[in-house]
Amino acid sequence: MLSSVKMIARSKSVKIVIGLFVVGDLLYSIFLAWQALSASKKSKLVEEKEVIPPEVAPIKSKPQRKADGWYRHLPRIDFRQQPAETLWNTVLFFPEIFPEQEFSQTHQLMWYMQQAERTLDVAIYHSNFRLLEDVLFDMARKKVRVRVVTNGTRTRWSRRGVQVREKPKIILSPHGGGLLLDHMHNKFIVIDDKAILTGSLNWTNSAITENRESMVVTNDAKTVGLYTEEFQKLWEMSDPSVKRDLIHPPKIGQWYGGRLL
Repeated sequence: MLSSVKMIARSKSVKIVIGLFVVGDLLYSIFLAWQALSASKKSKLVEEKEVIPPEVAPIKSKPQRKADGWYRHLPRIDFRQQPAETLWNTVLFFPEIFPEQEFSQTHQLMWYMQQAERTLDVAIYHSNFRLLEDVLFDMARKKVRVRVVTNGTRTRWSRRGVQVREKPKIILSPHGGGLLLDHMHNKFIVIDDKAILTGSLNWTNSAITENRESMVVTNDAKTVGLYTEEFQKLWEMSDPSVKRDLIHPPKIGQWYGGRLL
């Protein structure tokens, strides 16, 4: 009785193994057939597709919103090709999306500063935009006298050859008896005392790429003279070596920190 039970169990095991082999063989056959069908479809598509020689193949470009993508498809105008009278009497408008691109408004602003041969005087309220700051360092290396009056400390600039002075934010009242807030909020550049750039533009990423800003460029002698004089006043007012009398305020008509009150 026991032997017959063992024989029955053994025969069932054999049948299960045989069944698994049959199922596996069937699945493998289906897989081979699917591969063959896919290969034939691909070959038909290749045969039907028209082959265009590289020299006559149309160039298809899909603009993308990134600096090396859709911006390349915008027309580029070399501002330096303008007549000198137009080039030095114009307005730069901001914001712009990619200021690092050639012929951008920012590069035009940089180009103006790079034309300085003797002096480059800058009055700027706030700055953290490296492209413009690097121009100052480059011009200082070229032995151009670069002076900056700012509303904050710029120790790093001093180490790069730029003469920097922080204008005092508080001055004595010229009317006597008190102090006045006096922030240096200018944004202008004087180039060789021959041309100026002035406007609302701080040297910051948000001002250049996000804000509606403008910079006027002019070489009008009278206007340049006024800005040259104003920068010199700011420079003298910001001289850290001058001791300022905070007890006895100056009177109207007296000089205070380089300025006639």
